[in-house]
Amino acid sequence: MNPLQKNIYTLTRNFLILSLFVCIVLIQRTYDKIEHPHILFTTETRYILPASVVKNLSFGFKNSIADLYWVKAIQDFSIWDGRDPFYVKEYENIATLDPKFSYPYLLAILTFTSTAVNNKNADPHILETIEPLIQKGMKNLPDNWEIPFYLGTGFQLTKNTEKALYYLSIASSNKDAPEIIHKVYATHLKNTISGKSASGKDLVKAIYDTTTSETTKKMLEEGIKIDILKETLETISRDFKKKYGVYPSSLNDLTSRKILQVGQDFKNEFDITFNRYTGEVTVKAK
Repeated sequence: MNPLQKNIYTLTRNFLILSLFVCIVLIQRTYDKIEHPHILFTTETRYILPASVVKNLSFGFKNSIADLYWVKAIQDFSIWDGRDPFYVKEYENIATLDPKFSYPYLLAILTFTSTAVNNKNADPHILETIEPLIQKGMKNLPDNWEIPFYLGTGFQLTKNTEKALYYLSIASSNKDAPEIIHKVYATHLKNTISGKSASGKDLVKAIYDTTTSETTKKMLEEGIKIDILKETLETISRDFKKKYGVYPSSLNDLTSRKILQVGQDFKNEFDITFNRYTGEVTVKAK
């Protein structure tokens, strides 16, 4: 193939990919209008084309379309309310189009776990809604120990010890799993059997120490930072009660007495609420 033919081929291919993407966007928008023409944005229910339809519309460009859904899923996490099923369907479409693409399975577990733990309005069992999808990922990528380990960690953080141990055992039995995974699982199993508290922090640290994904590291760093801040504020809250007889009801109770000094950047970054009856502190990233 001479240079001219290569250029023509490249331009034709790019045009087809772009045309396909525009076609899918137009179909999606038309589909949305048919399903909910008069719903306000604040209460809008999103509709995603079924995976089988997207697959049939891919015209051989499955990986490219999967990449587009992958980027969209990352962007949509910030606007997802923790209940709308559209977000689950985005990951279902990715898995259908590119079943051996491992990162979406891992990010799905992290985002759904984070939502279940940190979003009070979210479905507390939201992680179970993607469990069948993650199981498909485990089947398509049998040598990948990270998928069952992440899922086991997610279930531990959402207080489902039985499922946590099940998936952690699968990860630990994988011959390619690092030694730290075997040790963490053994310790976790021992603590569970003996009745000791197993918070899942050791599992999160194991993920952080073994992941090669910068996206995963960034998410975990954010979670670890929030966890440390929560523990620190609850310690201050208990000290506050010892001195004043009541727990603080807001961050202002601490700053006005110069017990804690924080800048505006801190207030812009975190949403912090105090339970004045129990001393419990809730910390969320804005």
